[in-house]
Amino acid sequence: MPFRILVLHDGKAGHASQALGLARLIARQHDQPTEIAELAMSPRLKLLNRLLRLWAQLPCRNLLRLLPLFYRQRFASANARHRRPDLIVSFGGNVLALNVSLSRLWQTPNAVIGNTYAIPSRLISANVTLQGNPATANSVASLIPLGKACPQHCQQASHILVPGDLPRWTLLIGGDGSGYQYAEEDWQHLASAAKALAQRHQIRWLVTTSRRTPKAAFQVLQDTLDASVCDLLIDGSKPSNTPIEALLGGGERIFCSEDSMSMLAEAIAMNRPVVSLQPAHSEPRSGHARALEYLQESGLVERQQLANWTPGELAPWQPQQDYLAHSLRVYRQLARLGAVTGTSTTRVPAGLTPSLGR
Repeated sequence: MPFRILVLHDGKAGHASQALGLARLIARQHDQPTEIAELAMSPRLKLLNRLLRLWAQLPCRNLLRLLPLFYRQRFASANARHRRPDLIVSFGGNVLALNVSLSRLWQTPNAVIGNTYAIPSRLISANVTLQGNPATANSVASLIPLGKACPQHCQQASHILVPGDLPRWTLLIGGDGSGYQYAEEDWQHLASAAKALAQRHQIRWLVTTSRRTPKAAFQVLQDTLDASVCDLLIDGSKPSNTPIEALLGGGERIFCSEDSMSMLAEAIAMNRPVVSLQPAHSEPRSGHARALEYLQESGLVERQQLANWTPGELAPWQPQQDYLAHSLRVYRQLARLGAVTGTSTTRVPAGLTPSLGR
């Protein structure tokens, strides 16, 4: 039987990326075949979240069995109900109560990424945060943001790209948020510097914007990055036939706007040189800032201001520890806490599975 991980999240892209990122980190390090099942759920009434978290702590198993009825399924992978998992992983307060209640019902270890909302540590096998908490016995410090990108999968996905005769670099672009605000000058700097870099280093760009990128910014990129320097320019506000995995797999270097920690997490998970780009107005929130400082200090990310971004020589990529080394350190912390030991063959108790699908 493979080691089975059930990933719970509320459907938000950043939450899904981190939860799947932890599951895939475990799968890469685990010494036995690993299966990942994904379930996106949300409370039928968000105002009930606090009550549901209190409910998940109750000692009565019959009451715990009823708690999933108060969730609505948003997405489920095909294997989401095959058998009881060996580990439950979740991110976000919207699914925290569900994680804890299922862990108690199935007597399965669980890992919670981020805030535990005062749920007792005895009900959570491992609490994964960037900095960790030495005062808590179940704390795991990831130090790096977790991303779902798998280098092998992304490399395979890049095969859909039309072959080119020059190396490619990838550019991931976000927008206002997390303490960052972009002015027209920032987008002009971005586009002109990207074109100059392509011409100097004889590369071609693979570029995608996001839903937060202004239309005016996309227009600047479209006007500046012509076919002589850009193989692919995706408007992230519209559906695309080219997944971001293809761009991640196709770029020898990855450049990413610094406002999106999710994009940065995907980039560093590729274990390739990463440059983060920041606009003139940059006041990242404390947690965001600490994560970036660590990524810079550890050599995983080179930080650049758009106004000073020039087509000069690139700094060598010499991380103190690469992404795989960080993954192994996180995995060992999880193993120490007993979150990734043993393989269960017990099936999901009858009567509980249907309620997960409603």
